[in-house]
Amino acid sequence: MNDGVNSIDSLIRKLEHLKTRIVFDSRYPMISLVFRHIVPYFSSKRQIFVVYSDTMCRRLENIFSLIKEESVEVADILEEANIIKIGLSSDIPFGSLYGHIPYEEPEDIFSGLRDTLMKLDSDDLLIFYGTHLIPALYGSSVLSDVMRLFDALPKGITLFTPVPKGINEKRVDNIITRFYDVILKISKEENIMCLDEETYLIGVMQSYIKNIPPGFSRFRVRRDGKLVKA
Repeated sequence: MNDGVNSIDSLIRKLEHLKTRIVFDSRYPMISLVFRHIVPYFSSKRQIFVVYSDTMCRRLENIFSLIKEESVEVADILEEANIIKIGLSSDIPFGSLYGHIPYEEPEDIFSGLRDTLMKLDSDDLLIFYGTHLIPALYGSSVLSDVMRLFDALPKGITLFTPVPKGINEKRVDNIITRFYDVILKISKEENIMCLDEETYLIGVMQSYIKNIPPGFSRFRVRRDGKLVKA
């Protein structure tokens, strides 16, 4: 175990061209990490969001409304993003519709998504949002489809997938973890007597990359929505 994370941006810098899973037990710091750090840090890349369900799209719409109040710069980046929507409608929360995949059987959804993702470039930023619901709903029956989806991703693409802690059964979760290079973890810290604000432990829980060792540091969310060391 190393001494922890020096800064969020120094950690994100190391995650370029890797597949990273973000396991969180609190949405607030996860939103900060994804939208106030990852999105602006990779602003030079073409950004593609894969969004599963109209419910998750509505959540993203709420997040976008908040982002517009906090940072015009980030809002402008999101307006240039591309959305691959899996759901009933083709409505999207921001950016441009890159592709719409209607609700079908899981194998058909994965087939359509796989065909779309194979056309992406290795220098793109890809963010899966809400896709954790598919294995949560269908269990181990979709694991082979998930594996083929990851196999189809362009080599070197930068991927982030936020996933709520405990959403999948343990066996399914253990297998999906193997598809990623790095597993980040965000956990809300128990109240500390000397602090009057919420703090979170953020860092690398598991890594297959030599220069990204496990380690955590304590962070808080600043008023402007950014994460800073506590």
